[in-house]
Amino acid sequence: VSFTCRNRSRPDSAPTGPGLGNELIRRRLALLYPGRHTLEVSEADGIYAVQLTIELDDHDLHHR
Repeated sequence: VSFTCRNRSRPDSAPTGPGLGNELIRRRLALLYPGRHTLEVSEADGIYAVQLTIELDDHDLHHR
């Protein structure tokens, strides 16, 4: 499964400090899909981008 999302970031809506969202999703992915996922988050030229890839197996397809 591959998911890509890109949004324009607005400087006036940026958080004042580091958020927990990215760290929490990284931890959850590590628990659910250890060694079978990649998560790339970037921000450049006013664009916030996320690329998530998960390698599914038969267990994932039948039990989630």
